[in-house]
Amino acid sequence: MPQPSEGGFVVLVIVLLLALAGVTAYAWTLRTRNAQKSRDLAEREQRLHNLVTHVPGVIYQYRRRADGTSHVPYASAGIEAIYGVAPEDVLKDASPIFANIHPDDLNEVVRSIEASAADLSTWRNQHRVNLPGGRCIWIEGQSTPIRNPDGSTTWHGYIRDVTDIRNADHRLRLAASVFANSYEGIVITDADSVILDVNPSFSRITGYSAEEVIGNTPRILNSGRQQPAFYEQMWAAIREADHWRGEIWNRRKNGEVYVEMLAISAVRDAAGKLTHYVGVFSDISSLKAHAAELERLAHFDPLTGVPNRRLLNDRLVRAVARARRSNRLLAVCYLDLDGFKPINDQHGHATGDQLLIEVTRRLQRTLREEDTLARIGGDEFVLLLGGIASVAEAHAALDRVLARISTPVRLGDETVSVSTSIGVTLFPLDDRDAETLLRHADMAMYEAKQAGRNCYRIFDRKREAAEIQSEISSSHDTRASSSDSGRP
Repeated sequence: MPQPSEGGFVVLVIVLLLALAGVTAYAWTLRTRNAQKSRDLAEREQRLHNLVTHVPGVIYQYRRRADGTSHVPYASAGIEAIYGVAPEDVLKDASPIFANIHPDDLNEVVRSIEASAADLSTWRNQHRVNLPGGRCIWIEGQSTPIRNPDGSTTWHGYIRDVTDIRNADHRLRLAASVFANSYEGIVITDADSVILDVNPSFSRITGYSAEEVIGNTPRILNSGRQQPAFYEQMWAAIREADHWRGEIWNRRKNGEVYVEMLAISAVRDAAGKLTHYVGVFSDISSLKAHAAELERLAHFDPLTGVPNRRLLNDRLVRAVARARRSNRLLAVCYLDLDGFKPINDQHGHATGDQLLIEVTRRLQRTLREEDTLARIGGDEFVLLLGGIASVAEAHAALDRVLARISTPVRLGDETVSVSTSIGVTLFPLDDRDAETLLRHADMAMYEAKQAGRNCYRIFDRKREAAEIQSEISSSHDTRASSSDSGRP
């Protein structure tokens, strides 16, 4: 075998050394690349772990075997917050999950899974879960199924807690329902009072459709009844307290003016910035009318419409105070019709009522602005004639009353006549309280009856004093007689 020359040996050694270096370099490169791949894989795994761990809800793999049993080969840690179980609890058997599904929703969940498995359609469902501790939540899930060679079906998807979303949606739906169905009118404006929306009751009350008022301001309803100062005070209250409530007069589209009870609230965002105003109002015209009717029934005679005894007492107290301030006379006149009962009995109550109404009209024509006419029962009336300068003026007024009432009255086919007996007391000549003044006028009226009727008598304070003294003396004589006879 030929031996290599010295130079050839050197070359061979160099070639061998280069070959070994190449193999080493390749091995080092291969190890480096494998290490990098391992690091990349580890980083990807870490990223995936972080993603799965921090995504709200649960990312899962659910497998339904051909025999109908099921398990969860993979589930992120969020499954415990969703279904109240740990991933390892359902790794081989998914029944703990179904045990926590709300009984009312369980059948639908099972049905939806079977339907998805049958045609490999996407599974979507919302249902309730009863968690340990008694809390019930709503969850929503979506997953995509694939068929495995062994006949099983595997779903890959996610499930999340939608309790807050459903509650918020419920509140929105409830608010929308209240807005749409509220009997009160509701108007929503922006911070500049430009109308953004109104509910159907707004249109029912005002006559304006939503399209007619959106983009306008509530000034479109202004009736002109309130002065600018009213609105200045209203907005000052809103700026101070973010709320105002009160009565306001507005005008409907047809021009009719009505009164409403209005509440305005300012709406602010989380930063406290004003964003909207909400006005809620109701038409209280009928309530006002009813209140006025109750007031009328409480203080006015239902037949004649003049004040009754209750309102008369108030008017008399005020008339006494005015007379005292003005140093003028107040004539308190108690009237009782003469001959009314026979007419009422003969012609009927309807005719009697018409007669009382006509007498009232005649008496009203004798009144001035400061005077009062009241019917206190049956055919009895009271006149308060204020601002009288002298007793002679009082006599002249009473003569006019007698003349007006004694004029015959035509009622249908009948003509009837009545007169009146009037008792009068003059304040402050008779300086007594209101109740006593009425009693004195009543006493004087009976004197007019006894004097022949169709006349008036003025209360005599001296006669009252004499009668009181006579009663005292009579009482004293009676006691003395009893003592003399030995009675106890």
